[in-house]
Amino acid sequence: MTRTGRVLAILILGAALAFRLWWAIVLPSDVPGDTVLYENFAANLLHHGVYSGEDAHPYSPSYIRTPGYPLFLAGVYSLFGTRNDAAVRAVQALIDTATCLLAALLALAWCPPGWSNGRKQLAFLSALAVASACPMVALYVGTVLSETLTFFLGTFCILAASYALKENGGALAWWAACGALGGLATMVRPDSGLLLGAAGGTMALLALWEAWKNRQEDGAVMRSLKSALAKGAALSLAFAAVLAPWTIRNAVVFRAFMPLSPVHANMPGEFVPQGYYSWVRSWITDQRYIDPFLWELGTLPLDISQLPAQACDSTQERQRVAALFKSVNPEQGQAQSSQESSGSGDEEQGDEPLAGAEITPQADAEFMKLAEERRRSHPFRTFLLLPATRAVTMWFDTHSLYTPFEDELLPFSHLDWQSLDTLWLLLFMGLVWFHTVFGWLGAGVLFKEHESWQWLLLLLLLFAPRVIFFSTIENPEPRYLVELFPFTSSLAGIAVAFVLGHRTHCY
Repeated sequence: MTRTGRVLAILILGAALAFRLWWAIVLPSDVPGDTVLYENFAANLLHHGVYSGEDAHPYSPSYIRTPGYPLFLAGVYSLFGTRNDAAVRAVQALIDTATCLLAALLALAWCPPGWSNGRKQLAFLSALAVASACPMVALYVGTVLSETLTFFLGTFCILAASYALKENGGALAWWAACGALGGLATMVRPDSGLLLGAAGGTMALLALWEAWKNRQEDGAVMRSLKSALAKGAALSLAFAAVLAPWTIRNAVVFRAFMPLSPVHANMPGEFVPQGYYSWVRSWITDQRYIDPFLWELGTLPLDISQLPAQACDSTQERQRVAALFKSVNPEQGQAQSSQESSGSGDEEQGDEPLAGAEITPQADAEFMKLAEERRRSHPFRTFLLLPATRAVTMWFDTHSLYTPFEDELLPFSHLDWQSLDTLWLLLFMGLVWFHTVFGWLGAGVLFKEHESWQWLLLLLLLFAPRVIFFSTIENPEPRYLVELFPFTSSLAGIAVAFVLGHRTHCY
């Protein structure tokens, strides 16, 4: 890289860090449930030596969250004081700035080999600028949540895989690094295992293609397969080594094979309303219904008036759902009695029920019947239309979660066009479209170069399984796709370098 390029890179990184520190200081956000839980895990590790999410004795051991992020918090707390979340946000600002650098290095690694050093430098700087100016990723530094650390480790994992794929001689060390980084990312957020699957899948498919292409040569097939097995072993062993301590701990403490954490964050013996979740999956398309019908379950009653039209196919079905809601909601008298006995009653709340809905096994079985009936009646809607709709709404969200102006753009009629918040939402949506369009343009550049097709395969395995998986669950939250924005930043850098390189004849 030229001296000018290095100076520009330092300036961009400085601006990226300043932007993230500003967000961490000026726009911090606390998520009551998850933030407190992570803080409890970290504090209990430091002061009681037990991995527990409880805030009082007896601090029972738990495995409802993987330990990566609580261990990170415990490390920060040990240096700057327990529950010093300002320090956590500052450290996360540094980490996310490093993620911008990793995205730029990815763009450099993915550049077509025939490009000149000048154009490659342009791709690096462009990707660095795009990643640095991406608020959809940066905003998480202001939260005490696992996303920022996940972005860093996940992007680092794919960068290690990219370096390994570029090394024709084997690159076992890079594959081992990829496996270790993927393991660490998975210990922070279990769904990060999808990233490691993309890396390993790319390696395996390229090895099969190489074996097929050279099948006429003596011993070529066996050499390709042996090389792939060695790489796969390095990747898998490093990944398993990272997960081993947590898996062994759970086997010893709970007598359970639990290498990650339960999908529904349930402890052994706890009832999980699978039928209710299956029914929610039969109609939910938008995150606006996640809070009232999932996260507030057990805290507030289920309200039939909040149920969207697509949740019921007939008046009779809506009546069945209303009857089920009534059966799981607390009775008015019980709720008020509970309020009075706890000594928390006041006149302002009046007769409003305070207890939440509780899904019983009997009601859960009825919800499962409803879900199965809806699947049988509308298989096309269930298995194609709903997941496709979820995928689109998740990606083309404003991704303004945990900001003071958090909202959705649609329908436009609910927006206040005189408010600055609406302008922020429009900016966020514009940036989502920028990443989408320039991401596709970058992929198109790679498609034009046969030597770069391996990166297209890697990107396909990065994006498709993640989008498909999260479009089939009952809580399709847009934040689950934010992990892909560092990669669109890399593609955008390649697209910008391609366009500007042609205009300036930078070869």
